[in-house]
Amino acid sequence: MTNRFFKALATSAAITVGVASAASAAECIAPANPGGGWDFTCRQIGKIMYDIGAVDKPVQVTNMPVRAAAWPSTQL
Repeated sequence: MTNRFFKALATSAAITVGVASAASAAECIAPANPGGGWDFTCRQIGKIMYDIGAVDKPVQVTNMPVRAAAWPSTQL
């Protein structure tokens, strides 16, 4: 299960970066505070994608901790 989750996460990140790279730099939004699991995942996938040449510049990681409410509509 974990292996399938990682493959799905990496694939979705690659697709997102592939679409975003034509217009701007790649960004991974971690829905948590810096230093957590989402932050680590974004940084590792970003590093791997940069190392294999999938992106030209390092992937920017943006941490957006979410409260009990939904994401702000301005951030979607």
